Amino acid sequence: MSRAVSRINASIRRGAAVETARELRSPEAQLPEVFPFAAPLYQRELSLLQQRQPQGELMQEELYVAVEMLSAVALINRALEAGDVYGVWSSLVSPALGLSSLEDANAQRYFEDLLKLKCQAGESGAEFLSWNDLQACVDATNASAQEESDKVLAIRLINEALAQNDPEKTLTALLLPSAGLSAVTLPGARRYHDVLSAALKQKAQVTRDDGAALWWEEIQQGVSKANRDTEAARRMALGIAAINQAIKEGKPAQTVRVLRNPDVSLCGVVVECAGTYQAQLAALQAARRQAGSTKHGWVRHRLADGSEYYFSLQSFEGSWERPRDCVLNSTHLSREEIQSAITGVTAAHGRERLWESNTGLVVRLQARMRGYLVRQEFESRRHLWREQLPAAIKIQSCWRGYRQRRVYQQRLWYLQQNTDAVIKLQAYTRMWQARKRYQERLRYFRKHINAVIKIQAFVRANKARGNYRMLVHAKDPPLSIVRRFAHLLEQSQHDFWEESELLKLREEVVKRIRSNQQLESDLNLMDIKIGLLVKNRITLQTHPVYLAKLIFQMPQNKSTKFMESVVFALYNYASNPREAYLLLQLFQTALREEIRSKVDQPRDILTGNPTVIRLVVSFYRNARGQNALRQILGKPVQEVLQDKTLSIRTNPLDIYKAWINQLESQSGQKRSGLRSCPLPHPRP
Repeated sequence: MSRAVSRINASIRRGAAVETARELRSPEAQLPEVFPFAAPLYQRELSLLQQRQPQGELMQEELYVAVEMLSAVALINRALEAGDVYGVWSSLVSPALGLSSLEDANAQRYFEDLLKLKCQAGESGAEFLSWNDLQACVDATNASAQEESDKVLAIRLINEALAQNDPEKTLTALLLPSAGLSAVTLPGARRYHDVLSAALKQKAQVTRDDGAALWWEEIQQGVSKANRDTEAARRMALGIAAINQAIKEGKPAQTVRVLRNPDVSLCGVVVECAGTYQAQLAALQAARRQAGSTKHGWVRHRLADGSEYYFSLQSFEGSWERPRDCVLNSTHLSREEIQSAITGVTAAHGRERLWESNTGLVVRLQARMRGYLVRQEFESRRHLWREQLPAAIKIQSCWRGYRQRRVYQQRLWYLQQNTDAVIKLQAYTRMWQARKRYQERLRYFRKHINAVIKIQAFVRANKARGNYRMLVHAKDPPLSIVRRFAHLLEQSQHDFWEESELLKLREEVVKRIRSNQQLESDLNLMDIKIGLLVKNRITLQTHPVYLAKLIFQMPQNKSTKFMESVVFALYNYASNPREAYLLLQLFQTALREEIRSKVDQPRDILTGNPTVIRLVVSFYRNARGQNALRQILGKPVQEVLQDKTLSIRTNPLDIYKAWINQLESQSGQKRSGLRSCPLPHPRP
């Protein structure tokens, strides 16, 4: 053994990776399994470990521990290259690897992060991940998962505070470091709560879900909007304070300059009206000063959305909530009062400028007024004519009546003189119209001769079926109907054979149709298998023996929840008939495996609490399992319930009698010989 260890140390010092791997695999060294594909990994890590030794030599015990750990690392690298999630996880939890802080819930995330790290290492030229890389990746994944969990908890606390309508709790939840929200300040607490509550209500209305909650991005947007609202309200309040101060100083130029401040958003400010603005606002301020007091330093501003913003004229700080012991300054002009005064002055100025700029329009208005007076005089004269209108109409109607009667008498005399010619013309006209209609109808029938034949055949067939039903079911059918079907009364054995042959042919057609449908279904199934083969899932789905054995390799106290999530996700929760069938195949194989390995007597199934039965009951108790049962059994049950003609009798005598009745109804002839034929009794 010592010679083998010496050869290993010499190979490590020479840096020959293949030789080192060969010496490590030597039976004399008595080391764990060594994988040749990971020779560079063994060489690199053992060389570093050898350099840390004072003597520059590795002992057999050190080599054993190091090779065992490096082999586990090599298996993880190979599983990552193959994309084997289960292989990576089984190697990570291996005691030989010795990784710490592994959590079952983060297994998939470990695989994804290690795969990304493997790709990055490959791009940088590193062929294998080291143990340190694996431990660092596990720690980073755990930290990321914990950070996400803390953020989800903080978001839940924020939504609970909004639901309780408590601004203080909302601010406390927003200030949590785990929430990761930026620019959250104390003065905007009330605004944060109002904006986020409005966003939550809007989301609930849009999604029609009373239990809707805000996500982190929506909360951050709400915080940013509240900060913008706070800053805009503060600038507006400062602008209003500047306007009140300019009015007190009595300088029109300064007053109009602060009135045009965009932060205040006043409409209709015109520079030419600066003096009028100053006079109007000063008079309004003086009236407020006589009725109120200027000792108090707080003012209130109402915004367009109905919220209130309180602003201190002394410290120039604002708040969305009314401060304690707050007394409002009653002499301070609000934005609405200033806007009202500006609107009135601007409207008056606009009317004055309008008159000045529309002199020509005024002249035209005067001209139209004079025209109106002339037309009014004309109307008065026309009114006089309208008073005499009945007499004028009567004279005109008498004259027109005389002329019309005269024309009518002349036309009547002309027709009476040519009566024979008129009758002949009318006869020729009616004949031509009748012939035209007949030719059009004939062309229509010739064009649709096939449809006419089909309609006639359908009518005759329908009439024949009605007559036949009357012949079969009526107690005393008419003689004409009996005469039509007299030839059917002569039935022979040959007719029976022909009918039997027809039934066989019908059954063959039905079988062929079902076979074609099965082939089409198999073709669709093949398409699905091809799609699943691309996703590397078809093997586990169509060969359930692997999963069936895997179920019983897991510890029984942990297998239920873990295996439920793996199995149901693998079969996509039986979302289509194929996957539901494969899931049932898995349950069947797993139950057989469990009976073979654990059940010695039939009563063990009732007393042993089988794992497979727990999986089956858990699946078919949820909504997707119930939907699968409804899809599988719903249609057959409905068909049985809705089939009024279905007979479920099992007595052979009843079935035989029903068959005789059916033959007699179809042939119209009583079969007394068949009714008297006794049924053979089954042999004991």
